[in-house]
Amino acid sequence: MLKMYAVMGLSVIAAMSLFVAFDWDDPSDFDTSGIVHGIRQTENGYIFELFTSEGVDIRCYSTEEPVDLGHYGVSGSTSSDGTLFFVSVLGCFDGAGLNAALQSQ
Repeated sequence: MLKMYAVMGLSVIAAMSLFVAFDWDDPSDFDTSGIVHGIRQTENGYIFELFTSEGVDIRCYSTEEPVDLGHYGVSGSTSSDGTLFFVSVLGCFDGAGLNAALQSQ
């Protein structure tokens, strides 16, 4: 009986460690965050819309492929005309990126 509780306890600790290892610490580490939608592949990357909590859609470009309807944080810079946000860091908050990576293998 004691062994069963030890195994269950270690399993819970291992599962929690995975969540911590594959999760970003804080959304404030990014310029903005939101839900990704409308992903279109280009010759060199991906263009998508990022719907923020303020109700604003930001058109983004990234070389990394996001997952549709995933919750992401982005950092980068805006184009000179203000119509496109060039993503330098794309961080997934909900594990969708990890799930997609595992499914593609």
